[in-house]
Formats: sequence, structure tokens, C-alpha cells
Amino acid sequence: MRRLYSFYEALSLGAYPVNWPISKSHHKDAMLFYDQMGLSPSIIFDNSKLDSVLLPLLSSVPYQLPRLKDGTPLIIAMLKKFL
Repeated sequence: MRRLYSFYEALSLGAYPVNWPISKSHHKDAMLFYDQMGLSPSIIFDNSKLDSVLLPLLSSVPYQLPRLKDGTPLIIAMLKKFL
């Protein structure tokens, strides 16, 4: 799975990640992300269907988002290898 940084950024900001896939592989990656995080997919294929995806999501607030593990210690350890 490719890294879907915008999804992780959304989670770290406490926002629910919504996807507008630009290709079949992008859609597949999004589905893998939702599955691995235990989230219901929120995918918009057509802007005319925006309400059908976002309104149920907005009405379900507050929703439980998975917590992300802080990767800072690993980043620092990797950087120390270069010193």
C-alpha cells in the first residue's frame, strides 16, 4: 500500500478522511486504508453525490477515530544513524 499521507494528516488533526479517487489504484489504496484503520469508507465518486456521503458523516459526529502512533522517536533514531 502506498502511503496516503493526507489520510494520516486528517486523522492527526481529528478530521474524518474523505476520499475523491482520481484513479482505480487510488480508490483501491483508499479502501485498504479504511479497512486497516477500521473506518467506514467515505468515498465521493461524483460531486453531485457529495451530500449523500458527507451528510451522514456530519450527523454521526462525534465519531471515534483511531489514534495514530507518534513516530517521532523512530525518526530521531533514524536521523542519529546519519550523524
